[in-house]
Formats: sequence, C-alpha cells, structure tokens
Amino acid sequence: MAVVALSCSGRTELGTTRDIATLDAGASHGNCSDAVIASDPKGTTAVAVDGDVVFWGTGDGQLWRRVGGNASQLAKEPKAISTLAVDSTSIFFTSGDIIYWGVKSVGIIAQFSDSVMDNPVDIAVDDGAVYVLEHGGVGNARIWKLGRADKTVVALKGFIDAPVGLAIDDTYIYVRARVADVQFPGPEGVLFRIKKTGSVPEILAQDLSSGRLALDATRVFFIQQSSPNAHGGVFSIAKSGGPVTRIADTGSDVLLDLAVDGSHAYVTTDTTHSSFFHGNLRRIALDGSTNELWVDAVDTSGCFRVRSGDSGVYWTSGWSGLTPSPHDETTLHRKCK
Repeated sequence: MAVVALSCSGRTELGTTRDIATLDAGASHGNCSDAVIASDPKGTTAVAVDGDVVFWGTGDGQLWRRVGGNASQLAKEPKAISTLAVDSTSIFFTSGDIIYWGVKSVGIIAQFSDSVMDNPVDIAVDDGAVYVLEHGGVGNARIWKLGRADKTVVALKGFIDAPVGLAIDDTYIYVRARVADVQFPGPEGVLFRIKKTGSVPEILAQDLSSGRLALDATRVFFIQQSSPNAHGGVFSIAKSGGPVTRIADTGSDVLLDLAVDGSHAYVTTDTTHSSFFHGNLRRIALDGSTNELWVDAVDTSGCFRVRSGDSGVYWTSGWSGLTPSPHDETTLHRKCK
C-alpha cells in the first residue's frame, strides 16, 4: 500500500487505491481560526464536514481532507467529484457516475458499487444505506438506496423532474424538485418526503422556486427565490408539514446553498455586477432575530457550497463548477462561529 504524502498546498498524484493512514495528529481540539483551507485552479466542487475535519472534492477528481493544520489527498479519480458525504466511520463520494467509499479508520478508497448513477446531484448516508439523488434526463430523476453491507440497489422513487437536493433523518428522505412524479402530474416546485423503505411522495410544500434544503431535529429549512432579481429568503416547515415560516429576507442576491446548526442558518449568495460575481456568506438566527452579512467576500468571484462544523463554517468561493477555472483561486474557506 502507498502511504499518502502530507501537504498543505501541493497536489499529490497517487495510485488507484490509497492508504490515508492515520492523519488525526494536529487536530484543532476545539480551537478555531479563520483560514483559507484550499486554493486550487480546478475548484472545490463538493464539501463535507465531520466535526471540524473537512473533506472536499475538486473538478479534476481529487479528494482531500484537512485535520487541524494537516491537509492530505485521499483519492484521485477520473472525473469531477460532484457529491460527498461522511459519517462517523466512512467517506462516500461520486466521481462522474461512479460511487466510491473509504473507511476513515483504515483509509482505503475504492469503488463502492458497480451501479452507475446518471448525473448524481446529492448523496447522504446512514448506518444501513447510501442514498443517491440522480438527476437523469427530463422527468427521469431517481432516488437510489444502496445497502452498505450487501450492496443491494433499490430505486425508491423514479420519474422526478429537476431535483436540486436531498437530506435524510432517521425515517424519511426529503427532496426539493420541480415535480415529485411526472407520471401523476401534480403541484410543481415541491418539497416532498418519502420513507427510507419506499413510499408514495408526501408533498410538504409547493409553488416553490429551486433551492437547497437542510434539516434540524424537527424542521426542514430551505432557500428560495422566484427570480434572479426578486427578493429571496430562508424558510422552514415542520417535518410533518404545515405552515411555511419565513425566517429572513435575503434581498435580491442569488441564493446558492444552505447549512444549519442548532442556532443559525448559513447561506451563500451571489450578486451579479457588470462583469463579475460578488459572493457573500450570510448568518441568520433560526428564530429570525438576526440576519447579518457575515462575510462580504469582495475578493472572490462567487460563493457556492457551505457546510457547518462544530466550531467553524466552511464555504467555497472562486470557482465551484465542474469546468476548471483558468486561474489559481482561493476555493475553500473556514469562518469561525
């Protein structure tokens, strides 16, 4: 097995299977400082956080991890990493249409399943399964469930149109999409849920614009904006449905991604100027009492993904599309809570 080379800024080419060894030395132990985590011309295309250990993928298929001050490359796959999820033991991600995984305590990255996903847009994991939201063609998106132990593959729901994200809790999968089932046309712009064992979609909200979602113990949080120049906002609804509550108005910026913790929502936004994007990070109290421009990112060309850790918030800027940027740009930041 090849032992990973530690680096704070370099890009290290490794073999098909990687041994990431034990890299927890140098962990922050609760200390935090605002920092640039990565600068990469290929861009940060996916982010996941475990406590304050941050994982990210790039537009050319590299998977990285940073623990404390140590950054290491875990994988180099053929295509862009578009989704990424971690739990207490494992890492799961998609490179192109293939799902990969690694046991964090052992450090081997390998292909998880022979199944091929058609344009995966989001991924989530629990103790028993991996859940993948596949975009597919028009009206042909699917939710897949792959067993972690036996690798069984089950299509929980098909014929979804234009999905943008999913999240899971102990019982349900929550999805934002244009249509929940094109075979049985119904409301559009929907937030719906299905059971992890499979069920008919339960529409929680409708007539929504496109936007990401996140969960806490009792509620679903989501962003929406009816048009690029219209005032958007952060909203929530009980997991079982009911009235939609507007938590905050976010102005006319384009809303991109959302993360929540026990007290705040964190939203990345873009303001389009004549020749560039101006990205920002907002912090909004979940009770609506505060709504602040937390990071005015004047030196970036857009803010994209955001994830919340124990003591810091991790957000991407510069270039986060699947087409590489022509410049070496700051692409992943940490802002302390």
